Amino acid sequence: MYIVGPPFHNHGKGIWILDGLAIRIAQSLGLHRDGKRLGLSYFQAEIRRRLWWHLISRDGRAGEDYGLEDTNSLLVSSEVSLPANIDDTEIYPDMQQPPVAKKGWTPMTFTLINIELAKSMKKLAYIAKKSSPPTEQSRLQVIREAKDFVDQCLLFCNPVIPQHRQTLCCSQFLLQKLDFITRIQWIIRQGPGPQANFATEQNISEALEILKPRFNREDDLLYQFSWARKAYPQYHVTMYVLWHLCLKPDDPRSDEAWEAMEYLFSNELRDEYNLTSGSKTAALWALRAKALSVRSTIGKGGQGGHTSAGMSAFYGQEQTREQVIQLDVIGNNDTTIDVDIAEWSDWDVLAHGFQFDNPDVLWQ
Repeated sequence: MYIVGPPFHNHGKGIWILDGLAIRIAQSLGLHRDGKRLGLSYFQAEIRRRLWWHLISRDGRAGEDYGLEDTNSLLVSSEVSLPANIDDTEIYPDMQQPPVAKKGWTPMTFTLINIELAKSMKKLAYIAKKSSPPTEQSRLQVIREAKDFVDQCLLFCNPVIPQHRQTLCCSQFLLQKLDFITRIQWIIRQGPGPQANFATEQNISEALEILKPRFNREDDLLYQFSWARKAYPQYHVTMYVLWHLCLKPDDPRSDEAWEAMEYLFSNELRDEYNLTSGSKTAALWALRAKALSVRSTIGKGGQGGHTSAGMSAFYGQEQTREQVIQLDVIGNNDTTIDVDIAEWSDWDVLAHGFQFDNPDVLWQ
């Protein structure tokens, strides 16, 4: 009966609105008050905690797909106790004692890790807005605290048990992404600087390490959890890799990066472009076109399907890579995006347009 699973995405902006509505309904029902204080039974109190924390920790995820700001401050101010790290069989309506949290893995372990990471992201967002510019020391302190919490939760996970292994893998790459994305944000907030600060060997290596679980199918124990790749989209890490390829098309890891991009764009991002509304995936496809254009100037075009013909086939019309790409926004309107790809090697321009500097929409 624990609450976990893929976040709401691929269903339009309406889900972001409905998520906020669900939180307001929950507040009207008193779920923002801990059941113990209200004198409710142990069972009711625990179920209410699970539901409440699920709602508020997922709110940021609902806005991530569309670059919508998460205004939810309940993550760091909620009076509701966290759910207990217990098996579902340990709670039942007639229970007479409060549940005792376990130190080992339970179906709630990954949910608690998700909640902690969401709270950490909110803390970092607050620091970033309060301090101008924020210090790297303050960021690292939050990251260290989150890592300590995650490490403690994973201490008793057995990697040969599929459920445990999935918890280990997802928790580790979510923590990696939190660290990577916020470090990039902190650099941006220091003010204008040379693009070389971003297009580094360390950054591209970390980005590819985060993306690796998406196209690594060699782990038979995790095959049953393949849905998790879509449950945790990596839009902003993908954007960074493409931007890096625009600036350094001859990077030693460029072939590896293109292999990762080809997998994402031929699977998840192609599906989302066809099924979702908004400009997010359209912007990524346009940035890919820019990266392909730069790649062709050094004579590396055409490998692995990276050709202008392939792009033209996707958009349904002939286009040169140097043109301004006009992409239809899939949805119920006829809005278009005019993207001058010649400008997209400037990280500040790209990040601003993609709302990359919004600290509330990036970590999940």
